[in-house]
Amino acid sequence: MGKKTWSRLAATVLLLYAGSVLAHLAWHPDLYQWDFKIYYYAAKAFAAGLNPYETANLLSLAPAAINPRLGFAYQPLTLYYFFPLLGLEFSAAYQAFLWGKVAALTGLFFLWRRWFLDPGHGVWLLLFMMVAFNNTVYADLAAGNISVWEQAVLWPALLFFLRGHLGWFSLLIVLLASIKLVPLLLLGLLFLAEDRRRAYTCLALSGLGFAALAALSYLGHPSLFIHFLTQGQGMLAERGVINPSTLAFLTAGVTQAEKLMGFSFPGWTAFGLYAVAAAAVLTVSGWVLHLWQRAGHPDRDRVAVLFGCVVYALLAPRLKNYSYILLVAPAFFILWRSHLGATPYFLLTLMLFSPYPSLPGVEAIAAKLLPYYSLFLAYLVWGLYVRYILQECRLTASPKNLL
Repeated sequence: MGKKTWSRLAATVLLLYAGSVLAHLAWHPDLYQWDFKIYYYAAKAFAAGLNPYETANLLSLAPAAINPRLGFAYQPLTLYYFFPLLGLEFSAAYQAFLWGKVAALTGLFFLWRRWFLDPGHGVWLLLFMMVAFNNTVYADLAAGNISVWEQAVLWPALLFFLRGHLGWFSLLIVLLASIKLVPLLLLGLLFLAEDRRRAYTCLALSGLGFAALAALSYLGHPSLFIHFLTQGQGMLAERGVINPSTLAFLTAGVTQAEKLMGFSFPGWTAFGLYAVAAAAVLTVSGWVLHLWQRAGHPDRDRVAVLFGCVVYALLAPRLKNYSYILLVAPAFFILWRSHLGATPYFLLTLMLFSPYPSLPGVEAIAAKLLPYYSLFLAYLVWGLYVRYILQECRLTASPKNLL
């Protein structure tokens, strides 16, 4: 059989498997999309005049469907986003939310292929989407989070940025930040725009727009806004496989060191280490991007945007396992651009299935580190971008631009 036949066969097998997984999720609404259950019943409670941040109110509406340990975590204004689903019974809303995200993922697949990735490799991209970063896409589908919807807004925003439509880019990022606050950091990409005056204007207007949305949320529902702030305080306490962020890893490391050494570090130690790590990443990344812009590479903007997404992921103080969908396209791009070839790329893909080793003396260390395996891969991807950009700068820039 020819290469195209093998590719079609592989794509068919992957799609059949993906279809079986989706059918399983659709068939068991009692087991999956627990985050969506929170969204749905929080909006229902809000529409009924109840406090959506009180889990007891959600339980009163759906006592068998809500995990009492979970709660609505977004600001009051975002409750209106879920109102259209309240016209459906929960079972129908469950299916609409799930299959809507499948449609959004399909759109992302084609958007990535067309605008952000090199031609070809469609089957590899499909496989990568299914398994990359500890099955990040599946984690979102199973949890019923809004990360896929977040990416469905983010990547068109990044495309607007590539085309020079900074206003539309800024508007979409502010809308995303009105739900999950951390995407506001992506406005840092405006510092890479050629039209600095317009970029700074968009940055200032974005700050005002974000503040206006927060003020609207507070003025419309002041007591609920206080509940939202209280609810958000515990989010940074999440660690391990569900939140493999840089801050969570360093916090866990400090906690483990305290147990081993028998004394307590100052309360700011983990945040201090995080600040140092963030400063190091920003310093190296800023220097590399400065060289990249001066080199005048023909693919400058696309690489800078993808690299910027990786930097954002490393800096985010909270990055849940399903939020690593953000890195699927940037990681896929650099793995091919780094001239690893098909065989090493396949081996690297297999690494994403990494089981917990049982070798004596290794398993205890692995038990502490492997929950952050996605984070380590993110740093690997960041290193590959730094290496690639510096290599390309040497090839395309004059010596004076590298000083």
